[in-house]
Amino acid sequence: MKKSYPWPRRRLLACCFPLLLASAAPVVALAGPTSPISVADWQLTGRVTSATGDGLPGVTVVLKGTSRGATSGPDGSFTLAVPETAGTLVFSFIGFQTQEHKFDGPGNVTIKMADDSQG
Repeated sequence: MKKSYPWPRRRLLACCFPLLLASAAPVVALAGPTSPISVADWQLTGRVTSATGDGLPGVTVVLKGTSRGATSGPDGSFTLAVPETAGTLVFSFIGFQTQEHKFDGPGNVTIKMADDSQG
Protein backbone atom coordinates (compact mmCIF):
# COMPACT_ATOMS: atom_id res chain seq x y z
CA MET A 1 0.00 0.00 0.00
CA LYS A 2 1.35 3.39 -1.01
CA LYS A 3 2.00 5.82 1.82
CA SER A 4 0.77 9.32 1.12
CA TYR A 5 2.11 12.41 2.83
CA PRO A 6 -0.02 15.43 3.61
CA TRP A 7 0.65 18.52 1.44
CA PRO A 8 2.80 20.52 3.94
CA ARG A 9 5.08 17.56 4.52
CA ARG A 10 5.65 17.10 0.77
CA ARG A 11 6.55 20.76 0.39
CA LEU A 12 8.99 20.51 3.30
CA LEU A 13 10.67 17.43 1.77
CA ALA A 14 10.81 19.09 -1.66
CA CYS A 15 12.56 22.15 -0.21
CA CYS A 16 14.89 20.45 2.26
CA PHE A 17 16.25 17.65 0.08
CA PRO A 18 18.00 19.94 -2.45
CA LEU A 19 19.41 21.99 0.45
CA LEU A 20 20.78 18.83 2.03
CA LEU A 21 22.53 17.87 -1.22
CA ALA A 22 23.92 21.39 -1.70
CA SER A 23 25.33 21.47 1.82
CA ALA A 24 27.45 18.36 1.11
CA ALA A 25 29.09 19.89 -1.99
CA PRO A 26 31.49 22.25 -0.13
CA VAL A 27 32.84 19.33 1.90
CA VAL A 28 33.73 17.47 -1.29
CA ALA A 29 35.31 20.60 -2.78
CA LEU A 30 37.53 21.08 0.30
CA ALA A 31 38.97 17.57 -0.05
CA GLY A 32 41.20 18.76 -2.90
CA PRO A 33 43.18 16.67 -5.35
CA THR A 34 45.01 13.56 -4.22
CA SER A 35 48.68 12.93 -4.87
CA PRO A 36 50.50 9.63 -5.31
CA ILE A 37 52.12 8.20 -2.19
CA SER A 38 55.26 6.95 -3.83
CA VAL A 39 56.83 6.88 -7.26
CA ALA A 40 58.50 3.81 -8.71
CA ASP A 41 61.94 5.00 -9.78
CA TRP A 42 63.96 1.85 -10.32
CA GLN A 43 63.32 -0.65 -13.09
CA LEU A 44 64.45 -4.20 -12.37
CA THR A 45 64.61 -6.62 -15.28
CA GLY A 46 65.78 -10.17 -15.39
CA ARG A 47 65.33 -13.78 -16.32
CA VAL A 48 64.34 -16.81 -14.28
CA THR A 49 65.70 -20.18 -15.38
CA SER A 50 65.60 -23.80 -14.28
CA ALA A 51 68.73 -25.67 -13.18
CA THR A 52 69.27 -26.65 -16.83
CA GLY A 53 69.12 -23.03 -18.02
CA ASP A 54 65.68 -23.16 -19.64
CA GLY A 55 63.49 -20.07 -19.12
CA LEU A 56 60.63 -20.60 -16.66
CA PRO A 57 57.33 -18.96 -17.63
CA GLY A 58 54.85 -18.01 -14.89
CA VAL A 59 57.29 -17.51 -12.00
CA THR A 60 55.90 -15.06 -9.45
CA VAL A 61 58.29 -12.20 -8.62
CA VAL A 62 57.26 -10.05 -5.63
CA LEU A 63 58.92 -7.19 -3.77
CA LYS A 64 59.13 -8.58 -0.23
CA GLY A 65 56.76 -6.92 2.23
CA THR A 66 54.52 -5.47 -0.49
CA SER A 67 51.93 -6.61 -2.99
CA ARG A 68 53.98 -5.20 -5.88
CA GLY A 69 55.00 -7.95 -8.25
CA ALA A 70 55.20 -9.43 -11.72
CA THR A 71 55.10 -12.77 -13.49
CA SER A 72 57.82 -14.05 -15.80
CA GLY A 73 56.99 -14.29 -19.49
CA PRO A 74 57.28 -17.26 -21.88
CA ASP A 75 61.09 -17.06 -21.95
CA GLY A 76 61.40 -16.47 -18.18
CA SER A 77 61.99 -12.72 -18.47
CA PHE A 78 60.35 -10.18 -16.14
CA THR A 79 60.26 -6.44 -15.51
CA LEU A 80 59.31 -4.87 -12.18
CA ALA A 81 59.17 -1.22 -11.10
CA VAL A 82 60.23 -0.74 -7.47
CA PRO A 83 60.66 2.25 -5.13
CA GLU A 84 64.09 3.84 -5.10
CA THR A 85 65.30 1.92 -2.03
CA ALA A 86 67.15 -1.33 -1.49
CA GLY A 87 64.97 -4.38 -1.05
CA THR A 88 64.47 -8.08 -1.61
CA LEU A 89 62.74 -9.89 -4.46
CA VAL A 90 60.97 -13.18 -3.73
CA PHE A 91 60.74 -15.74 -6.55
CA SER A 92 58.23 -18.59 -6.26
CA PHE A 93 56.99 -21.30 -8.60
CA ILE A 94 55.27 -24.65 -8.08
CA GLY A 95 57.79 -27.48 -7.97
CA PHE A 96 60.72 -25.17 -7.16
CA GLN A 97 62.17 -23.80 -3.94
CA THR A 98 61.22 -20.21 -3.14
CA GLN A 99 64.26 -17.95 -3.49
CA GLU A 100 65.09 -14.43 -2.34
CA HIS A 101 67.45 -11.98 -4.05
CA LYS A 102 68.59 -8.67 -2.50
CA PHE A 103 69.07 -5.59 -4.68
CA ASP A 104 70.33 -2.08 -3.98
CA GLY A 105 69.71 -0.36 -7.29
CA PRO A 106 68.22 -0.75 -10.75
CA GLY A 107 69.62 -3.39 -13.02
CA ASN A 108 69.43 -6.91 -14.36
CA VAL A 109 68.78 -9.99 -12.21
CA THR A 110 69.32 -13.62 -13.20
CA ILE A 111 67.84 -16.31 -10.96
CA LYS A 112 68.36 -20.05 -11.30
CA MET A 113 65.51 -21.87 -9.55
CA ALA A 114 66.31 -25.13 -7.73
CA ASP A 115 63.96 -28.11 -7.86
CA ASP A 116 61.93 -28.67 -4.71
CA SER A 117 63.16 -32.04 -3.44
CA GLN A 118 60.20 -32.46 -1.06
CA GLY A 119 57.59 -34.88 -2.31
